[in-house]
Amino acid sequence: RVAFQPTDVDLTRSGGPATCVVMACAKTNLEQLHALVNPERPWAVIGHLRS
Repeated sequence: RVAFQPTDVDLTRSGGPATCVVMACAKTNLEQLHALVNPERPWAVIGHLRS
């Protein structure tokens, strides 16, 4: 289950498949994941997975 959280990203508009990536990681690894992707690229957490 996904629990969406408030964000300034307009979730009703698409940036296209080439500009959108959905990833999952533990909260403790969030900064590491961001560094792997590219810390200078736009980045937004839009929710979290719940079991």
